[in-house]
Amino acid sequence: MARRALAAAAVLLCLAACRRNEQERAIRDAALKAYLAEMRAGIKTFHQEHGRYPHSLEELVPKHLRRIPVDPVTNSHDTWRLTTEEVVPQNADFTTAAAKTQTFVLDVHSGAGAPYSSW
Repeated sequence: MARRALAAAAVLLCLAACRRNEQERAIRDAALKAYLAEMRAGIKTFHQEHGRYPHSLEELVPKHLRRIPVDPVTNSHDTWRLTTEEVVPQNADFTTAAAKTQTFVLDVHSGAGAPYSSW
């Protein structure tokens, strides 16, 4: 009888833990979607105002973002994966010799890997 009660208690604890993990994941996923939407809106607004994309996420702070958010999956603000474009401006003589490339941020994704990296 005691074994059955102990087994039933263990099953109930496992179910409670699974439900809590699902709730935590749902909260984390919602936060990630909100942060990505906020950063993408900042990139879009920056592009509309300046006629170019930002060179980094830091360029969006503080006007377009209060701060660079922490990726809720990786718990770091340094792991965002950026989609960038590199541009080599031409020199006055129409060569690219000694020209410095400029990198522009077009989009941002979570650095957490699949499935979050596609968000």
